[in-house]
Amino acid sequence: MAKEDMLMYAAVAVGIAVLVFVALFISQQGSREQYKSLPNYGTNDCGDMQDHANIQHLSHHPGQYADCLRQVDPQLFYDATGEQLSDFLAKNGIS
Repeated sequence: MAKEDMLMYAAVAVGIAVLVFVALFISQQGSREQYKSLPNYGTNDCGDMQDHANIQHLSHHPGQYADCLRQVDPQLFYDATGEQLSDFLAKNGIS
């Protein structure tokens, strides 16, 4: 093989590698943009406020879900936990 042929193959290989790298980089940026546009289901998402299991879960994390616990129906809270909501909130310093 001539030296010029080897240089040409090397240049083509480097060009292909650069194109693959650029394509991967662009696809990763697109994925990040899609991820950023998803709805934010942060830690303050209360979930189903009629579901006893969810209410129990909220009661296990009173500091994290204080805003949610304030919105729970007192009778549903009692049915789910066996504790009065007002007593629970006071005990955990939630006003």
